[in-house]
Amino acid sequence: MRYEPYKFITILFFYVILVSSFILWLPISHLEGASISFIDSFFTATSALCVTGLNTIDFANTFNFFGLTIIALLIQLGGLGIICAAILLFIKLGKKIGLKQRILIKNSFNLNSLKGIVKFVLSVFKITLGIELIGAILLFIRYIFNYNVFKSIFLSLFHSISSFNNAGFDIISKYGLFDDYSKVVTMILIILGGIGFLVISEIVEKGFKTLSLQTKIVLLTTTLLLVFGSIGYLLTTELGLFDSIFLSVSTRTAGFCYWDLSSISNAGYIISIFLMFIGASPNSTGGGIKTVTFFVLILAIYSICRGRNFEIFKRRISNSTISKCLVVLLSAILIIFMATFLICCFEPTLGIREIFFEIISAYATVGLSLGITSGLSVASKIVLCIVMFIGRVGTLTLLSILLKEDQKNIKYPEENIIVG
Repeated sequence: MRYEPYKFITILFFYVILVSSFILWLPISHLEGASISFIDSFFTATSALCVTGLNTIDFANTFNFFGLTIIALLIQLGGLGIICAAILLFIKLGKKIGLKQRILIKNSFNLNSLKGIVKFVLSVFKITLGIELIGAILLFIRYIFNYNVFKSIFLSLFHSISSFNNAGFDIISKYGLFDDYSKVVTMILIILGGIGFLVISEIVEKGFKTLSLQTKIVLLTTTLLLVFGSIGYLLTTELGLFDSIFLSVSTRTAGFCYWDLSSISNAGYIISIFLMFIGASPNSTGGGIKTVTFFVLILAIYSICRGRNFEIFKRRISNSTISKCLVVLLSAILIIFMATFLICCFEPTLGIREIFFEIISAYATVGLSLGITSGLSVASKIVLCIVMFIGRVGTLTLLSILLKEDQKNIKYPEENIIVG
C-alpha cells in the first residue's frame, strides 16, 4: 500500500476532533448544572483544533477547569500541529525519527525539503512554548491584582495559548480583565503566531540582515495589511486609533473582538472580509489564503500588465509557485461560495451579509461573527465544521487527497484562446 502522508494527516485531524468531541460532551467537562448537545461539543472541538474561534456556547458558563484545559490542549495541538506534537513525543521517548515521519513533518508544514526536519520541529516547539510563556507572564502581571494565584495563572496561560495560536477563544473578557495593556500583549502574540515559525526562527538565528525571500515577503505584506486595516477601520468605524489597530491585527486570523460587529458599516464590512480572506502567513498558526499567496498574485498581475518577469527583491518567482497560488485562490472562492449557498438554503431567514461573513471567518479560521453562530441549525453547523476543517488542513492538502496525479503526462499541441 502506497504511503500517503496528506491522507494520514487529514484522518488524524478528524480522529482527534471526534475523540475530543466526546470528552467535551461528557458531564466531567461541564460546570455543575450545565450541559451541551453533541453537535455543539463537536463544533467546539473542531473550532479549537482548527484554531478558529467560532463558538455556539458561552465557554465561561459551560465548561469547568477540565473542559477548558481540553480546549486549550486542542488549540495548542492545532497551532503546533498534531504531527509535530507526535514527533516531539517520539523524540522524548528516544524513538528514531524515520523517513516516513520526516515526510509527514514536511507535508504538515508545507516545507520544501527534508533537510533539518528534526531540528525544525525542536525549533518550533521551543519558539511556541517560549513565546506563550512570556505572554502568560505578562498577562499574569495584570490578572494577579483581580484573582488568586491559581486562577490568574490559568487565565494567563489559556489566553496566551489562544492568542499565539490565533484561535480567538476568549474567557478573559468574561471576567472583565481585558484592558489596553492586555490588548497590547495580545496583539504581539497574534502577530508572532501569524507570521509563521520559519520566519521567527530565521530572524532569531540570522537577524534582519540576511533574510530569505519568503521572510521578506511575509514581513512586507503583514506590515502593509496592518497599516491598511488600521487606517481603514479608523476612517469607516467609530473606533479610535488604538482599537482600529487591534481590530486590524485580530481580523486577519485571531478573531478577538470586543465591539458589536453586527452594526459595522458596509465599508468596514468589506475591509473585514478582505483581511480575513487573506489571513496569516505560511507555516503559521493562522488560516486564509495566506499573505504570500496574495502577494505573489498581485505581483503576477503587475508583471503581466507590464510585460515583465515575475521578480521581486532581485529574485524570480517560478511559474509553478504562481500556479499553486491560483489553485489556492480559486479553490478557496469555490468552497466559500458553495458553503454560503448551502447555509442560505438551510437558513432562509438569515441575510446573505451575515452568512457570507460567517463562512469567510470559518474558512480563514478567524472566529469573528455577526452574531448568528449559536442560532444556526445542525446542518449549518456541520457545514461550518467542514469549512473550518478545510481551512485548517488546507485546500492543496485536500486536493492532493482527492485528485490522483496524472501518470501519463501527455503533452498536446498548444493553442491560444481569447480571455478577458
